[in-house]
Amino acid sequence: MDILDDSKNTSICMQCNQRIINYSNQLCRKQFLSPSRINEYSKIRGVQINQENKIESGNLIIDEFIKETQLNSKCCDDFIEWVSCSNLENIKYLTFGGNSKIYSGTWKLNQLSTNIALKVTKNSNNINDNILNELKIHHKCRSQNIIPFYGITKSPEGDEYAMIIKHAEHGDLRNYIRKFFPKLTWTDRIKILIELSKALNSLHQMNLLHMDFHCKNILVDEADRIFLSDFGLCQPIDSEMVSSSIQGVLPYIAPEVLRNKPYTKQSEVYSISMIMWELTSNKPPFSNKHHDVELALSILDGLRPNTVEGTPDFYTNIMKQCWDSDPLKRPDASLLPKIFEEMIELCKMADDKTVSSKVAFYSLPPQIESERETKSFGFDNMLPAYHSESEEKLFMSNENSFVDIDIEPGI
Repeated sequence: MDILDDSKNTSICMQCNQRIINYSNQLCRKQFLSPSRINEYSKIRGVQINQENKIESGNLIIDEFIKETQLNSKCCDDFIEWVSCSNLENIKYLTFGGNSKIYSGTWKLNQLSTNIALKVTKNSNNINDNILNELKIHHKCRSQNIIPFYGITKSPEGDEYAMIIKHAEHGDLRNYIRKFFPKLTWTDRIKILIELSKALNSLHQMNLLHMDFHCKNILVDEADRIFLSDFGLCQPIDSEMVSSSIQGVLPYIAPEVLRNKPYTKQSEVYSISMIMWELTSNKPPFSNKHHDVELALSILDGLRPNTVEGTPDFYTNIMKQCWDSDPLKRPDASLLPKIFEEMIELCKMADDKTVSSKVAFYSLPPQIESERETKSFGFDNMLPAYHSESEEKLFMSNENSFVDIDIEPGI
């Protein structure tokens, strides 16, 4: 499914009067094209690409990927552009995460400028299937809740390639929570969850699973808009990787995945429950524990973070449903935006202290409960909540299972 075919996911650009994915007062990419590229862009809009035009990436695979995005462009901001390093200024190293370095900078052309971030993936000078997969999936996922992917350039250091994406002023959601936690209201929290669940739904509608859904891969811009990012582990639902690997940040990985069951949409509902908890606690789940086999087995035994005092019961109720060991008992992923939206008024009352948390207890409306039962993805052979001796041997003997799990120190 192409979500750009739905008019609800696009608006009209105020600069070029064509469809735009971002809000209408955001970046019109057509204006960032050089004069020679504007002519090519016009031809592309008529589905006529100049095959003789040379993209200067120095890599045939990247050249073909860029041309493909331009040929299939439907909006003024949904194609990838090769950007010369000469058009990038004020490049500053920000951080290192996973296998990528992140820089900030300014993209300048035609007397225009915009703040951007550069994501440099390790060994991207050799474009392999994994790196190309991330580029293609990030572009495919483009929507208002996905961090905009503008172009590709050379790394500020070395021969590797860098993705040019929108700069998120507040960084990742974890940084945002820490920065604004004293001011966060329950209404603020639920609005974040509404946007996150919509972003997740946009992926699921394209038959994709993010598979690395946690606060460090969620970005927040200067307008407090929420964006999903980092598609390095993202895979089609029917991919072999979905059913054959355990990857990600351990506290966010659903119990069924730890049991080597297939990763599903409902597995990402579990991840949302951990984000819900982090929004109430101002710290990552299980930050006081080593992220190792012992913690994995404890999660299989039913270990979950302790509910933070002062959390309204209606919020706690949904959070606990989302982290249920049985995927069938979690709210259906497609219904989460509706569920969170229905919590808005309760959050406003909780913020005004006009209703106590005991009175504001929320349960799913009957119609949602009914839909959830028919739509949920489940397993016929789901293991019990406790772990068996064979499971323990599996974790102990298969050291590679946790190679890609991020280890976070206690705080």
